[in-house]
Amino acid sequence: METIQVTTDEKKLFLEWVGERESLLLAQLETIRALQKKLAGDSVDGHANNIENGEEPTWVEKINEAFKALDKPLTSGEIIDFLMNKYKQLNQKGRKYVTKAVTSKLWIMSDKGELTKEEKSGKNVYTLKNKAA
Repeated sequence: METIQVTTDEKKLFLEWVGERESLLLAQLETIRALQKKLAGDSVDGHANNIENGEEPTWVEKINEAFKALDKPLTSGEIIDFLMNKYKQLNQKGRKYVTKAVTSKLWIMSDKGELTKEEKSGKNVYTLKNKAA
């Protein structure tokens, strides 16, 4: 692999360009998120979605809700099924999207010690450590 040599001025210009591009993309992301919230609010039944103060719960809050509602150790598949049934707008995003989000959050929650993870019959089974939360 060939190494590319750049001058300090070229590096400075590149970093400025990256900063400008990042600012532009973040502004576009804010616009997209605002539009998504507006569209989700228009198309979802109030009782089918537990939105407080006009904001959708975080993934961690949704996962905790699944544990509280089902009150047993759960696999990621059971959590995903629960969330897709409860939050109908997730069906628009697709199961693959929900699976990635849930498995990512389960891993983080396990790493933080909020969940315990065991393998049973070849499946990871998660248990919420603090059921009072």
